[in-house]
Amino acid sequence: MWDNQEVIVRSTVVNAVSLKRNVKVVIVDFEDSDKKAQTRKIFFSTNCEMSAQDVIDIYRSRFQIEFLFRDAKQFTGLNHCQARNEQAMDFAFNLSLAAINVAKAFAKEQNLNLSIADSKLLMHNAMMIQRFLSAFGEIPNPHKNQGLKEHYFKELMLFGLKSAV
Repeated sequence: MWDNQEVIVRSTVVNAVSLKRNVKVVIVDFEDSDKKAQTRKIFFSTNCEMSAQDVIDIYRSRFQIEFLFRDAKQFTGLNHCQARNEQAMDFAFNLSLAAINVAKAFAKEQNLNLSIADSKLLMHNAMMIQRFLSAFGEIPNPHKNQGLKEHYFKELMLFGLKSAV
């Protein structure tokens, strides 16, 4: 089972000529109910003693880590640290990666399936709404037009999000 999808897993050890060594190859065929298109993923490891499931699990973890770094580069400035001090750079890198984890944890806590871009936009919208309310100098009366206000507030909060919440 792979993400609630039936799969056929095959593995063997073969000699990789370009690597000049033996590698463990794992082939995962996904069963498609309509049989129009077959999906196949091929993984390999230089550790021939690993089980096929371990190879698959390590690749899945690796892809999650790569997405973490991609999101940190795109949305939290992982590449923008200009410090020369090792401790300052360490702090900046940790802060950037922690911001990604906080955004993901927030979305999960709210039962929202949001990308990091959508999480960032949602937080930006919340900050802008707070700024508008503080600039007007008074909080709107919460007892008048409660349902209508909640509708507009939710519409403003979710403005620009790609995924429908």
